[in-house]
Parts: sequence; structure tokens; C-alpha cells
Amino acid sequence: MPMLLEVQRAIGRFVLDRDPSAKGGDLAGMVKPFHRLAVYRNNTFVLLTESLRGIFPVVNRLVDARFFDYAAHEFIGTQPPVGPCLFEYGGAFPAFLAGFEPCRELTYLPDVARFEWALHECAHAPEASVVDAATVRRVPPEDYPNLVFRLNPACRMFASIYPIDTIWRANQAEGDVGKVNLDEGPARLLVRRDGFAVGFDRLTPGEFDLLAALAVGQTLEQACATALAASPVDLGGALARFLANGFLADAGPGKSGYPS
Repeated sequence: MPMLLEVQRAIGRFVLDRDPSAKGGDLAGMVKPFHRLAVYRNNTFVLLTESLRGIFPVVNRLVDARFFDYAAHEFIGTQPPVGPCLFEYGGAFPAFLAGFEPCRELTYLPDVARFEWALHECAHAPEASVVDAATVRRVPPEDYPNLVFRLNPACRMFASIYPIDTIWRANQAEGDVGKVNLDEGPARLLVRRDGFAVGFDRLTPGEFDLLAALAVGQTLEQACATALAASPVDLGGALARFLANGFLADAGPGKSGYPS
């Protein structure tokens, strides 16, 4: 008689395998009546598809629900969930779309999916103590160059060669679909959660470069030099904006130099 773990693994393979009939012979001797598992398999694919649709509603609207169902089915079959938390599933969907031949001509679609995943991640990100201007003012000015920040965990930086924010807005319920010029220019965005709402801010190239440098752990002095080398930027104005909007968090004890 098979052990419980063996049965569970066999059921898992049957439910999520692209060709479940190949596993039917083994399971038929383990589970009776075997044919009822097909209902469970169908329900699992429906549940996962609807979960993906909820995370990627603009992608769904852009390609039509039927095509989304097809794409989601192929994605689930090749990259099934590996953990128990449903809200963690879908991070690989943008990369899947980038290599999915039936939508190859929609070159902007993977970036739309990346943007929607960033919104989703921010919605579920942990809380963190942000660094504001008052905190920085308590630091001796001579220590400013060595300050180290980290990006607020409820924020994500996002860049695309396409105007993804315009595409996203046009495909909301009140949006006007089909009136987006893909040549509008690149989007440099900071996706963030503010209270219970998730939104985004457009950044200038210089602001984006400065924030990106701070986010990877460069000191304030290093980050300013990195940003200025890439493009013009009002360093004081950019930093004030970051602090006022909660973009930055303390880098941690022994790293940041902020007074406790």
C-alpha cells in the first residue's frame, strides 16, 4: 500500500502536469474513484488562472480574457506554484509572456505585466520605518556624505522604454483604450504603497538614477556622484522629495549613522 506522501506527490503531479493522463496509470491504483481527480485538476487551473487575472487585470484587458486564459494555462502547466501562498504566485509571468510566441508582437506586454507585479508586491510588502527630513536634520552635517539608505520595502523602482503608466491608466475601468502612443518615451516610475493604497510617481532621469544608487547601498556622497555622472539632477530637490514621500528607509544599525 503506498505511503501518504507518495499519494500526495502523485496527486500533485497529476493535477499540475501538462499531460495528466501520463500519470493516470499510477494513480488509478492509489485513489478510488480515480476519475474524480480530473474535476480537482480543472478547479485548480481555474483558481490559479483567476488569481493571475486578479494580479494582471490590464494584461487581461489588453489581450482579451480568452487569450489570457490560454496564456495562463500554458504558464501554469510549465511553472506551477512551488509554495502554499497564492499571493506569491505569478512573479515569473512577465518573463513567460516575453517568450510566449503567440503574443510576440505585443512587445510592451511583458513590461505591463512587470508593472502590475510591482503594484502587487507593494500591496503585500511589510511595513518599515521610513526616514524623513526631520530624522536627517538630527544628523551632524559632517556625517551627511556617509549616510546610507535603503528603499522602502513597500516601494519598487520600475523602468521601461514604453509609457507603461499611460498604458495602465488607459486600461482602467474609466480609461480610454487604444489611444496610447508607444513613442511617448520611456517611463521611470517609483511604485509605492501609501497607507492602504498603491500608486506610483514619475521620476526624472536624474531622480531615478539617484534613487537607484541609494537603493543599492551607495553612500549619499557616492549616489550623488553616480547620478550626476548620468544626467543633470537637482540633488537637494530630489532628496527632499524622497524623504517627504517615504521612499527611503533606514539602512539598519551600524550602517546609516542616524540617531536613534
